[in-house]
Amino acid sequence: MKLLTACCLSALLFAGSAAMAQTSSGSMTKIGTITVNTTVVTYDANATARKQSVGNEVGVFRTSGGQVVYGMTASTISVVAGDASIDNVSTSDILNAVSAEAVRQGNALGYTAGTTQTAVWCESYVARNGSGTNTSFSVYSPDDQTGRQFYLSNGSTVYTGSTTTSTQQSSSSVY
Repeated sequence: MKLLTACCLSALLFAGSAAMAQTSSGSMTKIGTITVNTTVVTYDANATARKQSVGNEVGVFRTSGGQVVYGMTASTISVVAGDASIDNVSTSDILNAVSAEAVRQGNALGYTAGTTQTAVWCESYVARNGSGTNTSFSVYSPDDQTGRQFYLSNGSTVYTGSTTTSTQQSSSSVY
């Protein structure tokens, strides 16, 4: 997968309804939006499972090379339903859950094929504020992005690693 420059992807994420944005390797076109609502399971002090509903809008983009990528803005993620036990879930786990559901829904809608590895891009440096359904996220630097990589296997999303682009550094990890 070609890496997108952080500033270009950031422009896409914040472009909203803009149809076209330039990247260093050509252009990307926004081809859709997916409204993602997913359940994150937490456990209270008695080890009782509690369901938390997290949602966000995820943009779907096609690169000039034909590849489909997804992009979301962390500041628009919301805890739709649940309680304070969501506070026990890491920000990274919440972003991974929304990303995985975006890939699952994108496959169901025909944007990507099941076994194709797909990236969901979001800002890398995110501050978490509030508690429970008042949880919100703010972005430190929109130019620093992490692409979480997923593919579908037997209907389940499989996380395969991440790639980070940063104004400070660039790194990649695959699991």
